[in-house]
Amino acid sequence: MKIIALCLLLATAATAAPSGKPMFKRGLNKIVGGHDVAPGDVPYQISFQDTSYMTPFHFCGGSIYSEEFMITAGHCVASESEDDPYNLQIVAGDNNLFEDDGTEQVRKVIRIVKNDDFNYGDLTNDVSLLQVETPLVFDDYTSAVTLPQPFEEFTGDAVVTGWGALTEGGGSPDVLQS
Repeated sequence: MKIIALCLLLATAATAAPSGKPMFKRGLNKIVGGHDVAPGDVPYQISFQDTSYMTPFHFCGGSIYSEEFMITAGHCVASESEDDPYNLQIVAGDNNLFEDDGTEQVRKVIRIVKNDDFNYGDLTNDVSLLQVETPLVFDDYTSAVTLPQPFEEFTGDAVVTGWGALTEGGGSPDVLQS
C-alpha cells in the first residue's frame, strides 16, 4: 500500500513540475490591473467581434497591420472558416466598447489566414491574419502597429493593451486598458 501511495505521489509531482512552457487554460488566464487609455493613445488596437448575437460581441483583440490586414491570436480563429468567415467583424478606432466614440471604423472580415504551425495545446505559433472587406482609413485614432526591425534586440518593459479583466475573476471593462 505504501508503494502505491509513493507511486501516486511521484506521478502527481512529475505532472505538476514546470515544463518551461506557460500553461494556458481558456477563460482562466487574464491580464489584470490595467488603467483606462485615452482615445487615440493606442491607434493600432482592434476589437474582434462576433455579430451573430443581437449586438456585436467582443471576444478577442488584435492589432492593425495594414489598411486591409489585422493580426490576432490563432486561438481566436481556430474554429472559423478561412475563406468564408461568418458573422465576424473588426472595430478600429474604438475606445469604449459600449459607447459611440465617433472614431470607430467597422469592417467585415472576409478572409482568415491561419498559421499552419499553430498548436492549440501549447499555443506555439499563436497568430493569424484577418482580411477586411473595405480598407481602413488611417487617422489619429486608427493606424498600423509599429513592428520591430529584423533581429532587433529588446530591453525594458512591454505594454499590453486590450479589454481584458480588471481583477482576477472579474469582468471586462468597457474602456480600453493598458
